[in-house]
Amino acid sequence: MCFMIGGGGGNVFPSLKEIALVNVAWVGEYAFGNTSVENVTLKNVGTMEEGAFYQCANLSQVTIDNVGLIDAYSFDGCTSLDSLDIPEETKLGYSNIFDFDDPNFAYLKDRMFNILEGK
Repeated sequence: MCFMIGGGGGNVFPSLKEIALVNVAWVGEYAFGNTSVENVTLKNVGTMEEGAFYQCANLSQVTIDNVGLIDAYSFDGCTSLDSLDIPEETKLGYSNIFDFDDPNFAYLKDRMFNILEGK
């Protein structure tokens, strides 16, 4: 992995529509938060810090392949995201990656609680 992307990108990348992060070691806190991104591909990403795509209301498609850790609130507020397939080998952060009350993501709630309980 050879790249790191710092945090607070919403101010830097406000009009991005598509993001492909490939061979990235680290994505900082809120790196793409509050952007208008619609499609994201994550391949060979080490760590996504808290809120990486926080409040990306237009985000409708995410492809995840070999991501080490997705931290808390990474997809919270992504109201256009209908589904998210997170491989079992991907670790989830200490809290919600998005709103567990959303019925589209109820299957992740049990997984998250198992992780928190050390199962």
